[in-house]
Amino acid sequence: MNTHFKASIGFLIVALLLASPAVGLARENESKGKDKKQETHKVEKKDSSSKKQSDDDDKDDKKKKDGRKDSNSKTCLRAWGHIFAPGWLKKNADVARDGTCHLPFGIGKKFRGHNATTTPDTTAPVISSISSKPAKTQAEIRWTTNEKSDSTVFWSLTSPVDVSASATKSVTQKALVKDHQVIVKNLATSTTYYIVVRSRDAAGNTTTSETRSFTTKAPSTDTGAPTIGNVATIISTSTVRVGWTNNENATGRVFYSTTLPVALSGSGAQFINSASTSKSHSVILTSLTPNTTYYMVVESTDTSGNVSTSATFSAKTADHVVSDTTVPVISAVATSAGTSTATVTWTTNESADSKVFWSATSPVNLSSVSTPSVSETSLVTSHSLSLSSLATSTQYYLVIRSKDAAGNTTTSNEFSFTTGSGL
Repeated sequence: MNTHFKASIGFLIVALLLASPAVGLARENESKGKDKKQETHKVEKKDSSSKKQSDDDDKDDKKKKDGRKDSNSKTCLRAWGHIFAPGWLKKNADVARDGTCHLPFGIGKKFRGHNATTTPDTTAPVISSISSKPAKTQAEIRWTTNEKSDSTVFWSLTSPVDVSASATKSVTQKALVKDHQVIVKNLATSTTYYIVVRSRDAAGNTTTSETRSFTTKAPSTDTGAPTIGNVATIISTSTVRVGWTNNENATGRVFYSTTLPVALSGSGAQFINSASTSKSHSVILTSLTPNTTYYMVVESTDTSGNVSTSATFSAKTADHVVSDTTVPVISAVATSAGTSTATVTWTTNESADSKVFWSATSPVNLSSVSTPSVSETSLVTSHSLSLSSLATSTQYYLVIRSKDAAGNTTTSNEFSFTTGSGL
């Protein structure tokens, strides 16, 4: 019994769905027939008096209004026919859009703009703050844009720079950024170069700057490249901190890649700068992928433009967060004293910062604000700090403190040294 009842109900639903379009079409045809009879009636009565004509016009207006309402109701009924008649959407688009008919099965959503696409980006980036920092054989070009875009520098010995000429030299970095830094290499010393910078956003909108110029530095007596040493890394799931030292003041840069060889120039080069001129450097590579090996090369440039690069080294990001609770271990402490200065050196078993407290009395009071100290925030394993303004022929006491990237801090025992007499 249940089976026969369910079958009957199913048959009734199908019949209703099939009948809906047919009923709608029948009513539409009936409406068209009535309209045709009305037109015939108007022809027969065309010779009536003007008052009669006016009355008929008023009636016609009312019929048109009623007809529109009736048409909408018929169209709403006919709307269900789109299930079996795909041409319904095209044929009835004007009614579907006017909002007077509630359309089923998402038809209304389609006609009333809910699927509209966003306005395409047709605005080019705005370039500003163009600057150049020339050395002897290279120059660093910087600029900013109001939206993320790539970086291209064209350069030439003549002005204006023809950016469309295949012979014009250029370098491109594809990364989309707002702060742009591009190194132009292999330049001649004491030479004026003309440059044009170009940026293209993700939508392909491009803007090009006016021509700028810079002059490379003259050759100097300093021809020795800085020495890179004490390279160390500290890793997490998405960052790698890289630290290193130079034997002279220099700027630094770390190039990195997940493949070999590491690109040091061109559009594929990825790098982080240590822009300050110093002997100790520390930079952090961010937004890295967990559990991934990264290959790196350190580059340092001294104030005369001499450049040196390290050998390629690697570090693998962690696949989960590792909590570092171990303090650095201080060892190999040594002092070298002059008459009014002293140099303190030591090593740690992991990268850490450097600080020395000193006093003419023992023990050294580390908590007193009057106790002199000197510090360096760069994370290194080989530490060296200089003490100044010391008295001659005086015994001093010192304590060393080092803190790693996780904040674990260690403090050394107390050491002493005596300054020279100066005689």
